[in-house]
Amino acid sequence: MSISKPLTQDDKLSAFLSVVGGSRPIWTELAQSGASDDRLAIELERHIGIEGGSSPRSNCPATHYKAAGLRIWASWDLTYPLRERPIFAGRLTVSMAREVFAIPDPSDDQLKLF
Repeated sequence: MSISKPLTQDDKLSAFLSVVGGSRPIWTELAQSGASDDRLAIELERHIGIEGGSSPRSNCPATHYKAAGLRIWASWDLTYPLRERPIFAGRLTVSMAREVFAIPDPSDDQLKLF
């Protein structure tokens, strides 16, 4: 049995970007046009895919992901990361995408004040 080192915020960000494809043009487009939570969830589902995963690399932990529930797991442990709770799921995944890619929500009344 191996002991997994804890995930840092940078590790979580690397895992998130590797799963959703951080360099995809859609994120730039949505950053310019804005997107509702529903639209953002649809795009995330599309880019996460039905289900998948990756082994750990030097700069990114092992990941597992499922579009259903927008769930993303990550772990430095070489065994299956699904033993833990997802690091992102549902609204938290949408919020992370909004923060990382600077995607405004057109329905946010606070933004209209600026």
